[in-house]
Amino acid sequence: MADERVVSVKLEQIEQYHGELVEKRETLSRQEFLANTTEQRAIERMFENVI
Repeated sequence: MADERVVSVKLEQIEQYHGELVEKRETLSRQEFLANTTEQRAIERMFENVI
């Protein structure tokens, strides 16, 4: 079972990264946003690691 503090930190990180992605989506063109797959994959891996 995961430590409560670790889960809390991971959830905070996910929230931060999600906020950054939303901000980038609003400032970049659709093509630029979709082209940045490396960053998107990193976020997906973080979600997988938390679960």
